[in-house]
Amino acid sequence: MKTKRRKIFILFVLYLVLSALLLALPTVAAETADDEVVPCDVECYVISDDPAGVKVRSGPGEEYPVIATLSTESIVTVSLQITGTSGEWLRVTDLYVVKESATDGYEKMLDITGWVTGPVLGVRAWPLEAPLVPLYEEQNTTSPVLTRLPRDAGVAVIGCNGDWLKVNYKGIEGWLAPGTYCGAAFTNCI
Repeated sequence: MKTKRRKIFILFVLYLVLSALLLALPTVAAETADDEVVPCDVECYVISDDPAGVKVRSGPGEEYPVIATLSTESIVTVSLQITGTSGEWLRVTDLYVVKESATDGYEKMLDITGWVTGPVLGVRAWPLEAPLVPLYEEQNTTSPVLTRLPRDAGVAVIGCNGDWLKVNYKGIEGWLAPGTYCGAAFTNCI
Protein backbone atom coordinates (compact mmCIF):
# COMPACT_ATOMS: atom_id res chain seq x y z
CA MET A 1 0.00 0.00 0.00
CA LYS A 2 2.82 2.42 0.93
CA THR A 3 4.58 1.64 -2.34
CA LYS A 4 1.43 2.42 -4.32
CA ARG A 5 0.98 5.80 -2.52
CA ARG A 6 4.63 6.63 -3.09
CA LYS A 7 4.28 5.92 -6.83
CA ILE A 8 1.13 8.08 -7.05
CA PHE A 9 2.87 10.89 -5.17
CA ILE A 10 5.92 10.72 -7.47
CA LEU A 11 3.69 10.71 -10.56
CA PHE A 12 1.77 13.73 -9.19
CA VAL A 13 5.01 15.66 -8.55
CA LEU A 14 6.26 14.79 -12.06
CA TYR A 15 2.92 15.99 -13.49
CA LEU A 16 3.27 19.32 -11.67
CA VAL A 17 6.87 19.80 -12.82
CA LEU A 18 6.06 18.94 -16.46
CA SER A 19 2.99 21.22 -16.40
CA ALA A 20 5.08 24.11 -15.12
CA LEU A 21 7.67 23.50 -17.85
CA LEU A 22 5.02 23.31 -20.58
CA LEU A 23 3.46 26.57 -19.39
CA ALA A 24 6.86 28.27 -19.57
CA LEU A 25 7.64 27.07 -23.12
CA PRO A 26 5.44 29.54 -25.06
CA THR A 27 7.06 32.45 -23.20
CA VAL A 28 10.55 31.23 -24.07
CA ALA A 29 9.56 30.68 -27.70
CA ALA A 30 8.07 34.20 -27.92
CA GLU A 31 11.23 35.78 -26.50
CA THR A 32 13.35 33.86 -28.99
CA ALA A 33 11.14 34.97 -31.89
CA ASP A 34 11.41 38.63 -30.82
CA ASP A 35 15.19 38.35 -30.64
CA GLU A 36 15.54 36.99 -34.19
CA VAL A 37 19.02 37.39 -35.61
CA VAL A 38 19.30 39.45 -38.80
CA PRO A 39 22.28 38.13 -40.80
CA CYS A 40 25.01 40.44 -42.06
CA ASP A 41 28.64 40.21 -43.07
CA VAL A 42 30.69 43.29 -42.26
CA GLU A 43 34.32 43.88 -41.25
CA CYS A 44 34.83 46.52 -38.55
CA TYR A 45 37.09 47.45 -35.66
CA VAL A 46 36.79 48.40 -31.98
CA ILE A 47 36.40 52.15 -31.40
CA SER A 48 35.61 52.14 -27.67
CA ASP A 49 38.05 53.92 -25.37
CA ASP A 50 36.65 52.34 -22.20
CA PRO A 51 39.71 51.34 -20.12
CA ALA A 52 37.82 48.26 -18.92
CA GLY A 53 37.66 47.01 -22.52
CA VAL A 54 34.75 45.74 -24.58
CA LYS A 55 32.88 42.81 -23.08
CA VAL A 56 31.95 39.99 -25.47
CA ARG A 57 29.00 37.95 -24.20
CA SER A 58 27.83 34.46 -25.13
CA GLY A 59 24.39 35.74 -26.21
CA PRO A 60 22.53 38.96 -27.08
CA GLY A 61 21.82 40.34 -23.61
CA GLU A 62 23.31 41.45 -20.31
CA GLU A 63 22.11 38.18 -18.74
CA TYR A 64 24.60 36.17 -20.80
CA PRO A 65 28.08 35.56 -19.35
CA VAL A 66 31.13 37.48 -20.56
CA ILE A 67 33.32 35.13 -22.61
CA ALA A 68 36.06 37.62 -23.53
CA THR A 69 37.11 41.22 -23.00
CA LEU A 70 38.65 43.08 -25.93
CA SER A 71 41.48 45.49 -25.25
CA THR A 72 40.96 49.18 -25.94
CA GLU A 73 44.60 50.13 -25.37
CA SER A 74 45.96 52.65 -27.85
CA ILE A 75 48.77 50.33 -28.95
CA VAL A 76 46.41 47.69 -30.32
CA THR A 77 43.44 47.66 -32.65
CA VAL A 78 40.96 44.83 -32.64
CA SER A 79 39.44 43.94 -36.00
CA LEU A 80 36.45 41.63 -36.26
CA GLN A 81 33.55 40.48 -38.39
CA ILE A 82 29.88 41.28 -37.64
CA THR A 83 27.75 38.30 -38.71
CA GLY A 84 24.36 39.26 -37.32
CA THR A 85 22.32 41.62 -35.20
CA SER A 86 19.57 41.14 -32.64
CA GLY A 87 18.05 44.34 -31.34
CA GLU A 88 20.94 46.51 -30.18
CA TRP A 89 23.32 43.54 -30.02
CA LEU A 90 25.87 42.67 -32.70
CA ARG A 91 27.15 39.10 -33.21
CA VAL A 92 30.92 39.14 -33.81
CA THR A 93 33.52 36.57 -34.82
CA ASP A 94 37.05 36.37 -36.27
CA LEU A 95 38.69 38.65 -33.74
CA TYR A 96 42.13 39.82 -34.82
CA VAL A 97 44.55 42.16 -33.08
CA VAL A 98 46.79 44.61 -34.90
CA LYS A 99 49.72 45.89 -32.87
CA GLU A 100 51.46 49.07 -33.95
CA SER A 101 54.76 47.23 -33.71
CA ALA A 102 53.54 44.24 -35.73
CA THR A 103 55.38 43.88 -39.02
CA ASP A 104 53.21 41.14 -40.45
CA GLY A 105 49.82 42.79 -39.89
CA TYR A 106 46.99 40.86 -38.27
CA GLU A 107 47.40 38.21 -35.60
CA LYS A 108 44.41 35.98 -34.72
CA MET A 109 43.44 36.83 -31.17
CA LEU A 110 40.35 34.77 -30.38
CA ASP A 111 38.50 32.06 -32.23
CA ILE A 112 35.08 32.71 -30.70
CA THR A 113 31.66 33.98 -31.67
CA GLY A 114 30.05 36.36 -29.23
CA TRP A 115 27.88 39.46 -28.82
CA VAL A 116 28.63 43.13 -28.10
CA THR A 117 26.34 46.12 -27.61
CA GLY A 118 26.54 49.85 -27.77
CA PRO A 119 28.54 52.03 -30.12
CA VAL A 120 31.81 50.16 -29.55
CA LEU A 121 32.49 49.10 -33.16
CA GLY A 122 33.24 51.32 -36.11
CA VAL A 123 34.07 51.71 -39.78
CA ARG A 124 35.31 54.59 -41.93
CA ALA A 125 33.41 56.26 -44.75
CA TRP A 126 35.05 55.21 -47.99
CA PRO A 127 33.58 56.73 -51.13
CA LEU A 128 34.20 54.76 -54.31
CA GLU A 129 33.48 57.40 -56.92
CA ALA A 130 32.11 60.54 -55.27
CA PRO A 131 34.06 62.72 -52.81
CA LEU A 132 31.41 62.21 -50.10
CA VAL A 133 29.45 59.19 -48.82
CA PRO A 134 25.66 59.51 -48.52
CA LEU A 135 24.07 58.48 -45.23
CA TYR A 136 20.59 57.21 -46.12
CA GLU A 137 17.43 57.35 -44.03
CA GLU A 138 16.52 53.79 -45.04
CA GLN A 139 18.55 50.88 -46.43
CA ASN A 140 17.75 51.89 -49.97
CA THR A 141 19.74 54.17 -52.29
CA THR A 142 16.53 55.92 -53.36
CA SER A 143 15.62 56.94 -49.79
CA PRO A 144 16.35 60.47 -48.55
CA VAL A 145 19.99 61.34 -47.80
CA LEU A 146 20.38 62.56 -44.22
CA THR A 147 23.90 63.90 -44.65
CA ARG A 148 27.10 63.21 -46.56
CA LEU A 149 30.24 61.93 -44.85
CA PRO A 150 33.76 62.94 -45.86
CA ARG A 151 36.33 60.27 -46.77
CA ASP A 152 37.78 58.55 -43.68
CA ALA A 153 35.04 59.89 -41.36
CA GLY A 154 34.70 57.45 -38.48
CA VAL A 155 31.22 56.18 -37.64
CA ALA A 156 29.88 53.94 -34.89
CA VAL A 157 28.12 50.76 -36.04
CA ILE A 158 24.76 50.28 -34.34
CA GLY A 159 23.19 47.67 -36.61
CA CYS A 160 23.38 45.89 -39.95
CA ASN A 161 21.40 43.96 -42.50
CA GLY A 162 23.32 42.05 -45.15
CA ASP A 163 26.00 44.47 -46.39
CA TRP A 164 24.10 47.58 -45.24
CA LEU A 165 25.30 49.23 -42.04
CA LYS A 166 23.22 51.25 -39.59
CA VAL A 167 25.58 53.83 -38.13
CA ASN A 168 25.73 56.90 -35.94
CA TYR A 169 27.67 59.88 -37.28
CA LYS A 170 27.77 62.91 -34.98
CA GLY A 171 24.36 62.05 -33.53
CA ILE A 172 22.73 61.28 -36.89
CA GLU A 173 21.59 57.68 -37.33
CA GLY A 174 21.29 56.32 -40.84
CA TRP A 175 22.37 53.62 -43.29
CA LEU A 176 25.59 53.24 -45.29
CA ALA A 177 25.23 51.37 -48.57
CA PRO A 178 27.49 48.42 -49.41
CA GLY A 179 30.84 49.52 -50.80
CA THR A 180 30.79 52.97 -49.16
CA TYR A 181 32.63 52.08 -45.96
CA CYS A 182 35.90 50.49 -44.91
CA GLY A 183 36.21 48.17 -41.91
CA ALA A 184 40.02 48.14 -41.90
CA ALA A 185 41.44 50.22 -39.08
CA PHE A 186 44.77 51.22 -40.67
CA THR A 187 44.77 50.22 -44.33
CA ASN A 188 42.73 51.42 -47.26
CA CYS A 189 39.90 49.37 -48.67
CA ILE A 190 40.34 48.91 -52.41
